[in-house]
Amino acid sequence: MENKTKICNFCSNSFEDNSRNGNKLSCSPECRIKFKRLTARNRATVKRQDPEYRKLQNEKIRELYKKRGHLYNQRKKDKYANDIELREHCKQQAKKWHRNNLERHAENCHNWYVDNFDKVTEKNMKQRDRTLPADLVRQVYEYNHYTCTHCGKYGGKLTVEHILPVIRGGTDDFDNLSLACGNCNPRKGRKTLTEYLLYLQESI
Repeated sequence: MENKTKICNFCSNSFEDNSRNGNKLSCSPECRIKFKRLTARNRATVKRQDPEYRKLQNEKIRELYKKRGHLYNQRKKDKYANDIELREHCKQQAKKWHRNNLERHAENCHNWYVDNFDKVTEKNMKQRDRTLPADLVRQVYEYNHYTCTHCGKYGGKLTVEHILPVIRGGTDDFDNLSLACGNCNPRKGRKTLTEYLLYLQESI
């Protein structure tokens, strides 16, 4: 039987096929093993790119996460709490991402505030001074339509503040309370409303 000259499927070198059936595709056992691994990897890649296969895999992952997700989250929290180096690494990575994605971070924060406006409002009211009754704080929010009385900003982080500061004789009455955003409240500080308006005019 004459030997046929063929091209190796893996290394593309020519070789003589001296097999009995004449169906040899690789020049050596090493090339045959590498070619099998390559074809298996290509088949797996094509399989992963199939939309139906990916959808089925995602469903399996969701079901598995529902069963064991709480265990994974608890292990992750314990590792984060006990590993100081991991915490520092995560903080540095978060700061790096924030510096490189300022616009995206601002957009994500805005979307979250819009989608969770009730939670934000409830949290702000809870963080307010505990001496003010919750009903009074809610009345102030509703009276001012969840809007800063100084700059007109709607929603976001609003706090109840005193028009005449308590340190200068102000009271906790409804007439002496208003809403201020996170920018206006620190700038107003101990100023009265008139003093604060004059301060804004001078700073322009």
